[in-house]
Amino acid sequence: MDLKTISLLLKWDNMEFQIGVRTLVDVIILFQGVVFGAILAIEHRKNNNQWLLGLFLLTYAFDSLGIVVEDLGFYETYPWLDYLPINFYLLSFPLLFLYAKATVKELDWKKDYKHMIPGVIEIVGMGALCLIALKKRDFEEHIVFDILILLYGLASIFSTIYYSFRLFFFVRKCMRRVGEYYSNLSGKNIRWIYRIAIYNIFLGISSFALFGVAPEENNFYDILFGLLNLAFVVAVSILAIRQGQFKVEVLDVEESKEEETNELQSEFATLSEHLEETKLYVEADLTLPKLARACGLNQRILSRAIHVHAQMNFNQYINRLRTEEAQLLLKDSANDHLCIEAIGEQAGFNSKATFYTTFKKVTGVSPSVFRNQNDNLQSA
Repeated sequence: MDLKTISLLLKWDNMEFQIGVRTLVDVIILFQGVVFGAILAIEHRKNNNQWLLGLFLLTYAFDSLGIVVEDLGFYETYPWLDYLPINFYLLSFPLLFLYAKATVKELDWKKDYKHMIPGVIEIVGMGALCLIALKKRDFEEHIVFDILILLYGLASIFSTIYYSFRLFFFVRKCMRRVGEYYSNLSGKNIRWIYRIAIYNIFLGISSFALFGVAPEENNFYDILFGLLNLAFVVAVSILAIRQGQFKVEVLDVEESKEEETNELQSEFATLSEHLEETKLYVEADLTLPKLARACGLNQRILSRAIHVHAQMNFNQYINRLRTEEAQLLLKDSANDHLCIEAIGEQAGFNSKATFYTTFKKVTGVSPSVFRNQNDNLQSA
């Protein structure tokens, strides 16, 4: 056996190994997406947002099925399988966008159904191509076919980028509104969707840049993107199970004119006086509407008053008051028997992480360091 033959065999073995790794990765993606997608879609079908995410995971994972079928050699024997409607490029990310909307408010299907139309057209179109491929094996040689496939590929990439950008700006706006509405953000933090949008923008732009440039048979490229997709599916599955559903009202806090600022001063004074008397901020589930009712004020005006006179949103303002309350509790020797977490709970924080982060941001030190410093001053 000469060196050329040995080199060819080694290259063949390496290629077979890469294909095997690629197939394994895509099988795991398919299994992970189908299992978690089915759980979310079926078990949470009454929950308007979770079943949408379940469908997203199912449609996203089914893209791997095509790669597995190709690696197993079925396309060579049955070419029509290549056109089975199992790729949902125009449906997956609209579903993710609708999931994000349904997380913070009720969907209006009379308007929101339009996001599903491209996906339905995609399924019908691929189904039609599959039937044509069963009867006419030479249709792929027609120039119209090449144009349709090119347009479909570009539309798939555009859909990913377009809906990822919409998701990005939607979540960013919602997170601002959440801070205007809730004093505690546990279970209401959807920044993970924000990060997913950034990841898919990068992925979409990368796919567009490599469209028509990357070689069709590039196992390294396929394995790399397969591993990224696997990490993506696992992360979405885990984070989705922890994500709840909550309501966010539209509270557009505009810049106030000088005369409005003076008018809001009395509202802010009423708020400050009420909070000083009742310490309502120590209630962990305090919301803007609840505080507005207690003060007898309009919640929109109350939100604007906080912005103008405290220079922060509702969540930041209430947590600052909670931090000041925690400082008083930590200074009181009668509370020396209480742990730091218990102090945070008494001050109104329902999350240890939020308590530590907010406290250090306001005071410059952690709660435990603050307590030790206070103990040293008292002993001195």
